[in-house]
This record gives sequence, structure tokens and C-alpha cells, in this order.
Amino acid sequence: MLEALKTLEPFRNMDTRALHAAATHARMLRLPPQRTLLRAGQESRRDIFLHKGTVAIRLGGVSRRLDAAAAAGRALGAHGADEIVTLTSVEAISVDRAVFAKPADSPPPTPEAALPASWIPAFLQGPVMRWFPPSTWAWVVKVGEVRRVQSGETLFRVGDVPQELFVVVQGGATCGGERFGPGDAIGAAATLTRAPMVADTVVTAPGVFVRFSRDALVELLDDYQPPDSDQPTCRLDLDTIASADEAEAMKRLDPAKVIAVRGADRERRAAVASRLMQAGFAVR
Repeated sequence: MLEALKTLEPFRNMDTRALHAAATHARMLRLPPQRTLLRAGQESRRDIFLHKGTVAIRLGGVSRRLDAAAAAGRALGAHGADEIVTLTSVEAISVDRAVFAKPADSPPPTPEAALPASWIPAFLQGPVMRWFPPSTWAWVVKVGEVRRVQSGETLFRVGDVPQELFVVVQGGATCGGERFGPGDAIGAAATLTRAPMVADTVVTAPGVFVRFSRDALVELLDDYQPPDSDQPTCRLDLDTIASADEAEAMKRLDPAKVIAVRGADRERRAAVASRLMQAGFAVR
């Protein structure tokens, strides 16, 4: 990663110490053709730099090709576009903009920030992290907000439309008749689909939960990369399946196949992909 960062315009004059610090905010993305990288007006906490491959820069109905050499180490957002889409398989470097913030811009540490780092190994070893390649782990840990929770604490009330989800590291919770323990994600589907909670979600055992905002969750799932596999692929076309019929459609899927989730909008695809991955499917 260090050598790759040195080729990028913002990092060329950084000293070694600063470069190592920047590397903790960066990760390599390997993306297939026809993947949308940027849209005009899309808010993001990251800058994306083209490392290998070719993208299409679309502006005002006109499209032009841009390869890594022509990008010249500049962030893709600096090229001015309504949309940027991969034309070939692409390697891109995603950098959290926090790396460019001045120390004075950093918020003061919260009480949660002082929690021991012992939660991190437990979190990385849990089932949620199998969704993401190791190259994303540092970023996942960074955007997750760790919280101590106490028995009886209410995370969501019935009717709430959650803007966040929680991953249990230690402790437990219930929502209606469903119980959540270490490694479980609470509120993922409701958060992604903006659906109201059907019951109160209450902490049943004190411990440590990690909170992810809805925006962070969508970005994480958008960057999900399934493991290399020779398994055959099965297409799940959400344009042909009503939301109410999703559960039945999932029951008919073959767990020996990689599931290609297509159709609908990005958020519904992410919600379905989340449920499939929790059930142990490989998803594309």
C-alpha cells in the first residue's frame, strides 16, 4: 500500500512517518467492469484514486475514457463528472478524507474512545467480518463506534426507523422473540430499507456493541467482495420479486451457488445481500 500511495498526487511529498499514518486510512478496492464509483452530488467520506484499469467519465451526456496513467494520481472526483463507471476490472485506492484533516479538526475523544482495544479481535473474528476482505478491516474498525451497553437499555423502540445498526461483540439483546448474541447484527435490514422496527430492541446482558451508521453500512456492503470461488452462480433478480416474497425466494436458493443479487435499487440490494451473507451464502 505504501508504494501505491507514493504514486498519488496528495502523498508524493509526504515523509515516511506521515505516509505510514495515511496508509491506515486507505484500502485497495478490486472492482469488476460496470461498477459505479462516483455520482454527482453523492456524499462520501472518501476519495478514490485509480491505480489500475480504465473508467468512463460521463459529463453532460458525453463519455470519455480515463486510464490510470491519464488519471495521474489525482482523485477521481477532481476530474469533474456526473458519473464515473468502471470499464475494465479496476484497482482503486480508497482514502478516508480524515487523513487530510488538521489535528485541530479532530473532535475530542469520547468516553467510548477510551475503551480497551480488546473488543477488536473479538469483532474481527465474528461472523460479520467474513463479509469483507482483510484489506477493509482497518477501515471497518475505524468507522464502527464502540459503545458500552447496560441491561435494560433500549436501542430501538417499536415504530422507530433506524439510522444505524449494532453488532454485538459482548453481551446480548432481544427484539420481539429474536435473540442476539456475539457476532450478530441488530437492525441491519430495517436500517437499509428504512422499515420501522416491529418491536422494542432491548439489551439483555451488559457488554460492548459496535454501532455503524446507515451511510457507513451501505458503503461497506457496496465494497463487499466475495471470496474467489469456482462455485456456479445463481441470479436473484429483485425486479421480479416483491419485497414481501423475498424470504420465500431465499429459501429456494441453492447454498452451493454464489448468489448474484441484481435489480431493484442499491439499498434493497444491500439489504438482501446482508441477509444472504448472514445465512452463509456467498454473494456477488
